[in-house]
Amino acid sequence: MLIREQVYWLFMETHDPAAVLDLSSVGCQVPLAEIYRTTDLTDFSG
Repeated sequence: MLIREQVYWLFMETHDPAAVLDLSSVGCQVPLAEIYRTTDLTDFSG
């Protein structure tokens, strides 16, 4: 997940399905569960 912090971008990795993508520069918060609700997140690592 990339988050803009003033003049730079911050990369954050999460495995928490309850995490929220905070787009404060546009006044929006998006739950990751909403983004991936129709995506098969099966682990393909073998």
